[in-house]
Amino acid sequence: SVIANGLHHLDAQVSMATRAFEDAFGHACGANLYLTPPDAAGLAAHHDPLESFLLQLSGSKTWHLAPPLHDLPLVDDEVRPGEFEPTTTVRLTAGDLLYIPRGWLHAGESHDDLSVHLSVQANPVRWVDLVVELVRIAARSDPGLRTSVPVQRATTAEDRRELDETARSLLARVVSASSAGASAAVLTPILRRRPRPIGGYLRSVATADSLEADQLLERVPGMWPIVTTDGDAATIHFSGSYLGAPAEAAEALEFVARTRRFRPAELPGLADLEQRLAVCRALVREGLVTSAP
Repeated sequence: SVIANGLHHLDAQVSMATRAFEDAFGHACGANLYLTPPDAAGLAAHHDPLESFLLQLSGSKTWHLAPPLHDLPLVDDEVRPGEFEPTTTVRLTAGDLLYIPRGWLHAGESHDDLSVHLSVQANPVRWVDLVVELVRIAARSDPGLRTSVPVQRATTAEDRRELDETARSLLARVVSASSAGASAAVLTPILRRRPRPIGGYLRSVATADSLEADQLLERVPGMWPIVTTDGDAATIHFSGSYLGAPAEAAEALEFVARTRRFRPAELPGLADLEQRLAVCRALVREGLVTSAP
């Protein structure tokens, strides 16, 4: 197969479709395009550590599927020869959509025509990702976590018990060092590294200065804002950017973060309408919200 990766970075319609998936399923999504010549097999039987939605665009393709070998496999969990025993077979034609849950084994084959399908994949942030990042953060201030492991001392059972005890002690220190809000601190940079959706941004920005108090606005799909406060400042973080404001705007920013559609006049916690309009105009310019259709 010929694979065009990252189609959501290149096509505005695909970008907005993947953001709609993100809002629905709560995970970052991407889209790849697969072209398989007639009477050919794609990848060998494998599983993906993510959820997949396959939309057949043209031609046809048969998929053989089997349940996971174990629950929620990780990226480096491989499928060994002889482990793939399909329990379900389905043939997709143009317009059909197939959902392949995370970890399900699958293999596909085309027929007597060119097969083209779009794969939208939901890639979750797992608890293991969050915990590993918390360990990395703790290591910045705890030299014990940066100390070399004496691997040469793992030769006897007693040595291994000592290593286990040290590992448990260090994990306990990570837990005690994780302050309130530590998880949000980990997720915030992840969100800000995500690219903005493409398409429609310049058209939306052009309307910022003419916003009215009763104009209906909506958050752009898949932006996943997080609001943090620090002293006299409040910040709303989202895909590709952030907006800082005085602390008194925190309630208004939290309202925006949890409300899909709203009007500037509805923003709480601000003294007057002009402040509400100013916040909304800034959010439109930053690409978090846009005029609702």
